[in-house]
Amino acid sequence: MFTLTNDDTGRTFEFPSEDAYEAANWWYTNSRKETVFDFCAKHGLDLSEPTDDPYFLGGRKLVDDWRDAAAELYARVTNLID
Repeated sequence: MFTLTNDDTGRTFEFPSEDAYEAANWWYTNSRKETVFDFCAKHGLDLSEPTDDPYFLGGRKLVDDWRDAAAELYARVTNLID
C-alpha cells in the first residue's frame, strides 16, 4: 500500500503501490483538465467546494487536492487499486 498525504490539506490518498500512483499521476498530467473533470463527474466525484471568495463568480472553487483525488479515483476505477 502506498499512502500519499497532501501537504496543503492533510488528506490522505491510498494506492496499492507507488507504481499505481505513478500511473494515475501520469494519466492526469497527460490529460486535459476538462477530461479529468469529466471523468471525475461521471464517477460521482465533485472536485469543487463552496467559497465566499468573490474571485470565484459561481461561488465554487476547486478543492486544493483535486489532483490527488482525481488520481486516486482513476486508479480505483481502472483497477490500479485492488
